[in-house]
Amino acid sequence: MRAKLLFLAVSALVVSASLVAQGLPDPTDESQSATDRLLALVERMKLEQKGIETLQASFSQTTRSELLLEDEESKGYFYYQAPDKVRWEYSEPTPKVVVINGVNLVTWYKDLGRAERRRVGRYSDAVFKYLGASGSLETLMDYFALIVRWPESQDDPYRVRLEPRYARVEKRLKEMSLAVHGDLYVPVELRYVEPSGDSSEYLFTGFRFNEEIPEDRFSVDLPPDVDVRVVSGG
Repeated sequence: MRAKLLFLAVSALVVSASLVAQGLPDPTDESQSATDRLLALVERMKLEQKGIETLQASFSQTTRSELLLEDEESKGYFYYQAPDKVRWEYSEPTPKVVVINGVNLVTWYKDLGRAERRRVGRYSDAVFKYLGASGSLETLMDYFALIVRWPESQDDPYRVRLEPRYARVEKRLKEMSLAVHGDLYVPVELRYVEPSGDSSEYLFTGFRFNEEIPEDRFSVDLPPDVDVRVVSGG
């Protein structure tokens, strides 16, 4: 489930890019109805999404679970290259690398000297469809009811809560929420709540768009003494 949450975080993070937008739908227009403003927000994010080729950002992750005595805090750096390459580089408290390259996923636990390889198959294909120009919140609206809290000032983000429409979805994800930057239309906060009540929250800062990323960022050169395990299934 943790790997799937990472995929969902990717899909939500890259639904928009930082572009200079002119003549696009304006969700800040308070003369519109709440429904029309929501549709404008979705359409704006979808349109701006088309310009993304690469994305880089620093992130912090907070994990809460009944199995943990206290919240688990992690920090690192995130890389994305269209259409299906992702790298999560955890730097603290323990070093870890998670790389998705097409249908292949590698997780390297550096402190344990252990790595896992798996094929993410159809699940990866489905998630990365959200990264195309036809995806984003518009696709998620088929499965989630969207509740928006509109910015009270120019510096406030749009806050969107997604609640599952169907029991089969709720069995995998109880709730999902994101905060979208009011000017850039970039999600800067992501939160996922699992059916067990466990949650993961991501905060992203220092966005860099459409800068070249070295190809080796999306491969993992494992030392010969690393214990590599091949994991079957999703």
